[in-house]
Amino acid sequence: MSNTTKKTATQVANEVASFQNEMESVRNTAIEWHNTEYATSNARLYGIFGKLYAVWETLVDLDNANTKKREWIEAAVCKKGVSLPKKPTTHQLLINYAFFVEGIDYQLQQKRVSTYTRVFKTATATDGVYADNIAEWITSNGGIENIRQQNTKSAITKAERISNGKQLLIGAYINLSVFQIDSDSISNRDRE
Repeated sequence: MSNTTKKTATQVANEVASFQNEMESVRNTAIEWHNTEYATSNARLYGIFGKLYAVWETLVDLDNANTKKREWIEAAVCKKGVSLPKKPTTHQLLINYAFFVEGIDYQLQQKRVSTYTRVFKTATATDGVYADNIAEWITSNGGIENIRQQNTKSAITKAERISNGKQLLIGAYINLSVFQIDSDSISNRDRE
């Protein structure tokens, strides 16, 4: 027997109504956040990608000025304390320069910066994506994280996930059927 007092139907109804109101308030706050701060934040982030794409396009030609620009940006990134590979790509340099936040440990930023680099590199390698439409491309492809996931070595397509899920369900059904048969056999054996 529990030590809780029994609540009347009215008390239960009031408690449930209060809970529903609280959840509705949280939901409304989340929707407002999504429609304002989240949307604005993503729009600004994707806009930065557009500006970086425009800079990247100017650095593609390997002339003397671009070599000097690349040397400058590499030195500036290293001065910030960023760990770079021996021969960093222009993508890595631009993303690290723009998105590395000084005063925050690099290890804490590494995944985000790496994700941005991967997405930026994918965008610049994708036909039809340019500085003026990269934001729309990122949005139409499900955002930064979705693009990153699509471009990992272990990435699988939605169709593959569905197929794998169906196989798991079939396997579970077969196991359940075997278990059912075994339990029926045991029940029958116990009756004998």
